[in-house]
Amino acid sequence: MVNFVGDQAATKLLWKIRWDIALEIGTAIQYLHEEFVDGSIVNLSICSSHVGLGGSSCGMLCIYEPTIKQLKLDDDPMKSSDIYKNEYLRADIKDYGVLLLELISGQSRRLFEKDGQSLVDWALPLLEKNLLSQLFDPRLTEPSDPQVAHMARAALACLKNGSSPYLNISKVLAIVRGDQ
Repeated sequence: MVNFVGDQAATKLLWKIRWDIALEIGTAIQYLHEEFVDGSIVNLSICSSHVGLGGSSCGMLCIYEPTIKQLKLDDDPMKSSDIYKNEYLRADIKDYGVLLLELISGQSRRLFEKDGQSLVDWALPLLEKNLLSQLFDPRLTEPSDPQVAHMARAALACLKNGSSPYLNISKVLAIVRGDQ
């Protein structure tokens, strides 16, 4: 599992690896939300501590049974008219935004506290003002990479998901990739 604060291995997670993790986890969520044949599956617990790293540092989403919910075909939000208003999908998308924030900042949401603020409360104004250099993990030296800006825009969209009822994981991945 990825532990950004207390794990020395996190210092070896170069930007390219973090970028790949973001895409791999986003693609896994996309499969669960949009492509699973028996109805959407929501994880309800997406965070860096639930990301496993394979031998080549590929990111794998670890699903813990008590935290998942499968939506039956007849109540599948992917097949209903109010798909984007579904609380469960929005929760996963918001959690994915927090994961993106953890990857950018190198901070864990569970262990972060700065002036009594949570990671999201601290980072949201920085994201909104596009102050990425203050957000970027100081252990990395590549804050000018355009991928950082794409990932930050996607994180902001996910965290502000309540105000955007048409955001789904496919759209978020398009932002991460720089396609939108």
